[in-house]
Amino acid sequence: MTASELNEILSSSVFGPFLSEEGLRLYFPDGIIAQDAEANSRGCRVKASAGVALSDGHYMTHSLFTSLNEGPDSLVAYAPTTGAMPLREAWNEHIEKNNPHFGHCLHSLPVVTSGLTHALSIMASLFVQKGQKIVTLSPSWDNYDLMFSTRIGASLVQLPLFDNEYVLNIEQWIVKLRSLGQEHILCLFNFPNNPTGFTPSHAQMIDIAQALTQLAREGKKLLVVTDDAYYGLFHDDTCAPASLSDYLIDAHENIGVIKCDAATKESLVWGFRVGFITFAGKAVTSAHLEALIEKVKAAIRTSVSSCSMASQTLLLQAMKTTSYQVKLDEVKEVMKRRHLLIRQAVAAEGECGGITPIPSNSGYFSSFAVTGNAFALRMGLLEKDIALIALDKHLIRVAYSSLDDSQIARVIHELYEGVRNA
Repeated sequence: MTASELNEILSSSVFGPFLSEEGLRLYFPDGIIAQDAEANSRGCRVKASAGVALSDGHYMTHSLFTSLNEGPDSLVAYAPTTGAMPLREAWNEHIEKNNPHFGHCLHSLPVVTSGLTHALSIMASLFVQKGQKIVTLSPSWDNYDLMFSTRIGASLVQLPLFDNEYVLNIEQWIVKLRSLGQEHILCLFNFPNNPTGFTPSHAQMIDIAQALTQLAREGKKLLVVTDDAYYGLFHDDTCAPASLSDYLIDAHENIGVIKCDAATKESLVWGFRVGFITFAGKAVTSAHLEALIEKVKAAIRTSVSSCSMASQTLLLQAMKTTSYQVKLDEVKEVMKRRHLLIRQAVAAEGECGGITPIPSNSGYFSSFAVTGNAFALRMGLLEKDIALIALDKHLIRVAYSSLDDSQIARVIHELYEGVRNA
């Protein structure tokens, strides 16, 4: 379909008004990739359509790959633009298993991206443009600023994750969202949160969904993007078990949902760069979803062309093994134990006026608000061979995910000592 045809279809959806200038222009042409995909779907045995080196129908590649269980073809072939279908289906099953509303609400099949950052970048191509306001949480992952503000020229409107007492205050969010004076609001939520490691409870997720739904009832159109990079790394029963997207998928006709997630942390394959983007919404039709996928295909085709077939193949094979879930559960228990050791180490340090641990119950990180200069504190710790991250002048992050159990108490002690001696 042409861009104008796709735009016409999406004009009747909640996604339509959010399309950026680039999003309006994007479409997947009936060119080389589309024609080659058609040939594949027909099972053509005589193929002169793709720019690959074949002999007797197999890829002419290095003999090293023949020793791998999968064989060379499934590793070195070009992946379909939307990703390998078996992996898309397997990841969709994974999403539906962990997010019960997805199981009975219409949503797109996940499209494979080159990591979660790429999924967010695709979302930005479609729906973000210069001068636009994007609502995020504070504190947030520093790449949001680079991705949306520096690269595109949009501005980030930050909702404080906590109030001054470090309590989740959703009412503050709604007041700020109303004060924007916008009829179309794009929100980006990240739970478990990077850098704090905080996930709202089930009741709090319901409250967030109800608050956003109230804005939708008032006539505002919302596009809610969930960055679920650390999904599943829940360390106690205070964490909601599902993504915020699951609470919003069928909430209101004026709410569109874009779920961005990845195998990166969920499947323990950081360097594979396999992510996913999924669309949903109460009033969204199959035609709307198909039009969105066509635009996503264009964004992929014009950037990375297609995502790594080797990564997709190896990930899918890992997901099929009996040891896959066993290993995931094992690592989750390690992260849970390290999180507990962080809390114990903080408790052992006692009161310290210059540092406050920020609430944390999930993910890879614990963060601390400091009254002094976090960048100077970081440099002092580097002199002691301890590497932490300063995210702004008064916020420092500890990635306990990469610490051995035996290192945690020392890291926290040196952090507190650095504050005491500042």
